[in-house]
Amino acid sequence: MHFNSKLFLPLIVAIVGCYAKASENPCTVNGQKGVCLKKSECKMYSGQKGSSKAYEFNGGKYSCPNDPDADVWCCVKTVDTLINGKGVIDGRCLNTKECQGNKQTVSTPECPGSNNVKLCISGYKNTGGGGSSGNYGKPSESACRVGNQKGVCIKKGDCKMYTGQKGSSKAYEFNGNNYSCPNDKDPDVWCCVKDVTVYDNGKYVKGECLNTSDCSGKTYNYPECPGSEKVKLCLPNSGGNGGGNGGSSGSISIKSTRFAQCDYGWGSFQYDNCRECTICNWGCLVCTLTTAYNQLQGKNETPKSMCEKRLITFYNQGDVDGFTYSRLGFTQYPNPSLKLIYDTLKKGKVVPFGSSKPNAQHWVTVYGFNGNPNNLQYSDFLIHDPGDTNRSNLQQLLNDYYNSYGSTECLIYN
Repeated sequence: MHFNSKLFLPLIVAIVGCYAKASENPCTVNGQKGVCLKKSECKMYSGQKGSSKAYEFNGGKYSCPNDPDADVWCCVKTVDTLINGKGVIDGRCLNTKECQGNKQTVSTPECPGSNNVKLCISGYKNTGGGGSSGNYGKPSESACRVGNQKGVCIKKGDCKMYTGQKGSSKAYEFNGNNYSCPNDKDPDVWCCVKDVTVYDNGKYVKGECLNTSDCSGKTYNYPECPGSEKVKLCLPNSGGNGGGNGGSSGSISIKSTRFAQCDYGWGSFQYDNCRECTICNWGCLVCTLTTAYNQLQGKNETPKSMCEKRLITFYNQGDVDGFTYSRLGFTQYPNPSLKLIYDTLKKGKVVPFGSSKPNAQHWVTVYGFNGNPNNLQYSDFLIHDPGDTNRSNLQQLLNDYYNSYGSTECLIYN
């Protein structure tokens, strides 16, 4: 995680990018495929090799006619060396629905925009562009890490949930800028992070698919994980015989109200001195602060009234200023621990939480927890997302608005 020095500036915090302002639609300029993005975002990143250029016109017509923003142009960006130095073949930033056939996308953040825009490649140079067609043998099934998440090195295609399972699974090619499974030569062997909730010893518990040598608890004997017998579902130790006092699971749900950014009552409200500053466009933090303020202080405000009463104030055409936090009784915490959030929830206080990656940021309200307090997971923290009802926990937020170049922060009520 890269440190964001702006988090320590006492008077400012940017909220640009609650919603992507560009359509990110496919576009074409002189036969070259691209994607509709802000022209200022169409650039090469440190470590990359290739080219990038934004085009306003395709012949005599606008390259992105469906984007009303005059600064949204067709970004044609090609990459042959990734930010981590690895060579690729036919790398081009595209809307993911345009990456078809034998092409594949890379997981590192090589392109501007949201997760709808990825680098589409034909293959890696060190495999001759043929993916994993070589005879690499079986995956090592060795232990791996992605951030603070444990996993096991297996074929990425095998990292999936089985019928009837409850939990989550995702394969990661990289841990930061490094390969997650550097000892496996097969480019299709990634770090599989998979958790499954099972009924064990009279209660539901969440386990992780791990190499048995990486399991500090007990292994579950039923086949819940991919791979050989070396990979088992690892369950936390119960902490003693019998039922125990309080068990290892916990549930918190704080009564609070979700405010949708695009609600007809305030979605079109222009909250600062700029044409695009509507709550529907950029108001994720406005809605999140409204939810928290009402719950913590027993009020009944709306996102619109919070702005009209100047309970929330702005600078730089749409960014919430630092005076707002002190006015509402919050302290900022950059890159907070899950324990800090959990302890705050236990006190009956919701927690505004923001996550960002290059060119995108989003805020939600953490209002609950459902998991094991002794093994805190992002997926256990329940959220009100003002922009998307399909995101219901912090892990889902991070999947869309966080990568190794991003940062997180939260606001704790004093």
